[in-house]
Amino acid sequence: MAHNEYNWKTGETAYLAWNEKQLKKSGSTIYASIANSKYICIRQATNTQRGILVKGMGKVPSHQIMKLGGVPFCKDDRSDLINGRKYVSYPFPRLEELKEVLEIVRSDSSIAKAFEEESMHFNPSSTFWVNETASRILLPNRLQYYDAGRDKLCKAADDDLHYRLSIAYFYKDNLVW
Repeated sequence: MAHNEYNWKTGETAYLAWNEKQLKKSGSTIYASIANSKYICIRQATNTQRGILVKGMGKVPSHQIMKLGGVPFCKDDRSDLINGRKYVSYPFPRLEELKEVLEIVRSDSSIAKAFEEESMHFNPSSTFWVNETASRILLPNRLQYYDAGRDKLCKAADDDLHYRLSIAYFYKDNLVW
């Protein structure tokens, strides 16, 4: 019988090994998406649904976010390579993913407490960066955030500051982020 490495329980802290996916290579620079370090399990996996892990990353100003292929990317970590450099970013959640996470956190005070205990503070009725960007004709796409208190997707201003969450899903021996 295979060992199920991904078997976290709701409210448990999950420590992930370094998981990386290359997103783009531009000359000698590599951009990648990562899932590693400390997450909180907000839903355990069952036979019919994936489990959910969430990493609370505090508030991030818009000037720290660039767009890579039209989606948000933060240079969360950097590696100097022999022939270049690699930047990695925790992925930004899609709006529907974020809404599901916030609904779960609001409905279970023990989950909110687990985030507090791991110093991943956020208010589930606040504002959060999302993966979606707003299209503008002849101009670069604009960052957007979700205002959970008003249930509204908004275009970001140049000096905005919003919470950042990263979400990973697990089921049996698979981790998806």
